[in-house]
Amino acid sequence: MKSVITEALILRTNDYGESDRIVRFMSPGLGKVSGIAKGARKSIKRFGGCLEPFTLVSLTVQPREGLSLIKEGAAAKGYKGIKNDLERFAYGSYLLDLTNNIVADDLDDESEKVFFLLKNALALLEASDKPEEVVREYEVRLLGITGYMPSFLNCLSCGDPVDRPMDEAGQGGPVEAVFSPGDGGVFCRNCGSEKAGLESISIGTLKTLEAVSTKKVSFSRNAIEESGRIIPPFIMHHLGRRLKSLEFIDKMKGGV
Repeated sequence: MKSVITEALILRTNDYGESDRIVRFMSPGLGKVSGIAKGARKSIKRFGGCLEPFTLVSLTVQPREGLSLIKEGAAAKGYKGIKNDLERFAYGSYLLDLTNNIVADDLDDESEKVFFLLKNALALLEASDKPEEVVREYEVRLLGITGYMPSFLNCLSCGDPVDRPMDEAGQGGPVEAVFSPGDGGVFCRNCGSEKAGLESISIGTLKTLEAVSTKKVSFSRNAIEESGRIIPPFIMHHLGRRLKSLEFIDKMKGGV
């Protein structure tokens, strides 16, 4: 197959042999790709040190079965604001790690959407003073693109809206519901009362998460805190493991 030139975001790299580098990258035209850059650790002329995470690059790639061949590359943006700040670096590492693990290999109809979603998220993360909000938005929108979006506003058991209004007796509607990572969404208080160990989530947070997939929203402090308790566990349930980048975030925050 002929070589192509593509914009790409570097997700992960591993040294291979004495001078080669295995590179995982996201491209709008090729999807998520694993490639080998021969001599990358020695060739300044062909790569100039651009094959590192948190780098937007222009790559010349020859697509192949297995590992594609990365012939040369040039950096377009280095996201220094992320690399030089521990908090942003921790959250940015999670964005790359999540993309690498949840997005299917090769090209599909949603590859371009994922690429530009990640590109925009990294730019926002570099500039924002609310990095967790950037991460929550990215998680939810990525889940929507990849087909893993949980149910936020309708009970998985009875199907009723968890934010239903007051009843005929004038009793107020619920102020919270419970979220199940394993079941993939929320249960109203009645249906969720039989399920032990589920996180209680306010209706306000659930409405915020529902709205994120279609428009720009502002997270309250409570919405950030509550969504951080349910979205990563939901993702980890589907992946079957906890990402190391989340452990790094916990350590950064002083967690276990």
